[in-house]
Amino acid sequence: MPKTVHRPENVVLTQHLRAARLAAGLHQTDVAALLERTQSFVSDVENGSRRLDLIELRDVCRVLEVDFLEFVTDVERAILALPLPQGAKRTKAMSNQRSRTKS
Repeated sequence: MPKTVHRPENVVLTQHLRAARLAAGLHQTDVAALLERTQSFVSDVENGSRRLDLIELRDVCRVLEVDFLEFVTDVERAILALPLPQGAKRTKAMSNQRSRTKS
């Protein structure tokens, strides 16, 4: 399995993070200041070269004034909508997850 930063799922996450920042009307420097981090940290997260842990993701959602659980649900929906790699089959668990996130 490829490293997380190179997976399509991470692209979905970083796109959602950037979209949420832009929707909040914030620049990377604004988010960085609110997180007490550097602008390069925010840039690295958005371009996919730095991964966030769960607590960091929660912090980012908080400063963007985005509900954490809704954000994660939206990201999961987008990930489940990704096409499967050639030859891959959708498992029963994946199918069940798809039906749960549609509601």
